[in-house]
Parts: sequence; C-alpha cells; structure tokens
Amino acid sequence: MKIFRIILLLSLFFVFPESDLTCQDEIKSDVKREEIQRYVGYETLLYRYLSLPYDVSMNINERGTGFLDIGFLLLMFLPILLMVKMREKWSIVIGVPLIMLILLIVSTSNSFIFDNQTGQMLPNEDGATHYTIDNSTTLANRITKGLYNSNNALYQPFKQIGKAVSGQKDSITYPLILLLFAGCFVGWLLLSKQLTNTSKIFTASLFLLFAFYWFLLSPGIVWYGFLGLALGFIVLATLVESKPTHWIQHTMHYTFYSLSGIWIIICIVYRMSNITPGSPPNLLGKTMLNPVYLNLLADNISQDDAMDMFYPGTSQVMKKINRDRKQMVYRIGTSFSYFIEKNNERVFFDNQLQFFNNLTKVYPDKRDLASALKASNFGYLIIDLNTPTLDNTPEKSLLAKYEKVVNFVYQNPKVKLLATNRTVTKDGDGSQNTQRYYDMFGSKILSNGTFAIYQLL
Repeated sequence: MKIFRIILLLSLFFVFPESDLTCQDEIKSDVKREEIQRYVGYETLLYRYLSLPYDVSMNINERGTGFLDIGFLLLMFLPILLMVKMREKWSIVIGVPLIMLILLIVSTSNSFIFDNQTGQMLPNEDGATHYTIDNSTTLANRITKGLYNSNNALYQPFKQIGKAVSGQKDSITYPLILLLFAGCFVGWLLLSKQLTNTSKIFTASLFLLFAFYWFLLSPGIVWYGFLGLALGFIVLATLVESKPTHWIQHTMHYTFYSLSGIWIIICIVYRMSNITPGSPPNLLGKTMLNPVYLNLLADNISQDDAMDMFYPGTSQVMKKINRDRKQMVYRIGTSFSYFIEKNNERVFFDNQLQFFNNLTKVYPDKRDLASALKASNFGYLIIDLNTPTLDNTPEKSLLAKYEKVVNFVYQNPKVKLLATNRTVTKDGDGSQNTQRYYDMFGSKILSNGTFAIYQLL
C-alpha cells in the first residue's frame, strides 16, 4: 500500500494546465468563452475555481433539471464527516470550517438569489449587490438577503486580494489548486493508516484523484464528473461509522442517513412531478406523464398530430424540408436535426453564431446575406429563440450576435416564416379578447416560444 500511496500522490503532477504568467485581463469574446466557460463562470480566475464546488452543487452557473442538479450532500457532509473522523486533530477541526467559511463567502458573493415573491433571479456580481429588506420582505427572503449582505461585506478584503493577484489570467490559481489537493491527499494518506479495508482506501483515493483531474480539466461541466459523484457517495458511506461507539459518531450516523433519506424522497417526488423552471402554477405536480405521449402510445393521435402539439405547425414543415433533400439547413440551436433526413450531411450547426456573425461583416445588407446563403445551397434557417439565455458573458457577446439574426429575418423579403411557437398580438394589449398569432414579430410578445423555422427564398 505504501507504493500505491506514493504513486497516487505523484499522479497529481502528471497533468498541470499551462498558466498564463502575463497576468493580463484581456477578454476575447469567442465561441469557447461563450459555450465552455459558462459552466465554470466568469469571475476572477482564482475565485472562479474556489467557488466551483458551491456553483456545481447549487446550479449557479448553469441551471437545469435532472442532468445538472447533483444535490448538496457531498458539499454538506464531506467536510463534516472528515472533521468527525479526525476530531482528535485540532488542525483539521479548526482548519476545515475556516476554509469552508472562506469558500462560502467567495461563492455567495459571485452567485444569485431567487426571489420567490417576484419570481426573479437577483444576481450578486462580485459582492457589489446590496439586497433591500423592507416590511414586505418574507421571512425566508429576509434571512437569505441578510446572509448575502453580510457575506458581501466580508468579501470586500478578498475582492481586493483577487484584484491584486488574479484576473482573467494569472500565475497563482493553478499552483494553489495543486497545493490544496496535495494537502487533501496528505490528509487522506494519514487517515488511511487507521483503515485496514484495502477496497475502501482504493475507492477514496480514486475519488480524490478523479476530483483533482475533473476540477482542473472539465471546466465545471457536471456530466464529465458522473464517475466522481458515484465515488463520492461511496466515500461518504465509508466515513460514516457502521458501528458507532462515540456519541458524536452516533449523532452523525443517524443524522446522515435520516437527511439523506429525506433528500432522496424529495428528489424522487420532484423529478416525478416534472417541475421545471417556468412551469405554470396550475400545472405544478400534475404532469407526471405527458398526455400527448399517452395519446400517441394509445394510438389515439398520429405522429404528425403529436409533433404539432409539441411544436405547432412543424409536421408539414419537416416533410417539406425532407422533400428538398438537396437543400442545406442552417441550424442555430434546437433539436430539430432529429427530424431531418440525412442530417449529418445537410445540417450546418452554428449554435454560438460565430459563422453568422462573420457573414454579417462580409454582407452587411440582409438581402445580400440571404442571397449568399441561398447561393451556397442553404434553403432553410432554424433558430432557437432561447439562444440569448445561454449568454452568461459579462459583455453579452452571444446576445449581440443573436440580435443580428433577429434583424436579419425582420422584414426581410428574402426569407419566409414557416413555423414558430412564439405567440404575439398584432394590436391591442394582449388581454383575453385580443387576437393572438404565431409569429416572430408583433405589437406585443405574449410567449417568447422556443423555435422559428424560415425558408430562404
């Protein structure tokens, strides 16, 4: 086992990302920055990594359901169980809570609050936000906003340190991460001497090694770390005493399994209820099984009918696209490639709009641009109307490129709208008696929708 421990510690040095030593704060609005960095965040490089465990656990940078929500059990119990296991070492008992407090201050000062009263996300940008508390503020919001305001005040010294030693690039972040993980490995090697179960030692060591590589190389993308999540829960079970002898061990034993059981039940109910952001209140918990799927499986409706229920007007449009097999499809987001025959040959992807942005520089006139696309054998344009929601960059570069797409299709005689699920009014205020239409533009947008399909003429 001694040889294994030495190899494990030395493996930390096999991959060491190149760190820019120029300490420049240059920001380039490119595709990688828009698409990849949104998972790890856009804070100062040092705090970008220090806040990553909190960001991933609490869905700060990328919010989603199921595939992005890993829960908070690892973040909550791993340091607590470590302190209980090594409670005789005062350096651990004092050091771990201090480190966790610093990480909490840094993390919450670069996150957000969701206000249940207004249904809005209130960002906390680099600790500069002060959340207002008045008589109308609910107790839950009062506690949360008070905590964030306090953390913002405590964050100010760290903010000055971050500006002094870090930025968008620095020469300190990666060496510091290496030292932190080296400290974790040394602590684990000391703790493992008390264990005799080789399989447990190997599992926990593999978890630490995987966590190190994921931390440095994954840029915060959750699904790259699924193996680490599974290993992490095994480690938690290892740290919980199976036969507790001390009252502290008894307390942690029952607390861990009780809270874990409650959390698992809540997660199962939440997922089965199919509650997603933006779900209408009258449908919360009532759409466990989609009625369209049930009707399709029962053969009560055709596939075309089902498709039109999910994506209004698209069944005939997809047939039209599939008949024009020689025409290329310019796709900006969405999952419509699934319905397009020979999509590996016909569909051109430009989710981050970099290519389209370059085209607008060559063809400033929207009609000339449409003609150029048509001459290049593009017959159709599919737009994801939620593209701007992916833009977490401070400079909003993706939003700026998306607005060019909207301007391109607006009153352009060279394009024709075939289908969309955006709901607008042509006149009126959107009241119940006002006529509503599926269209991209109108006097008022009632529902943003998710897609728009155009034909290039």
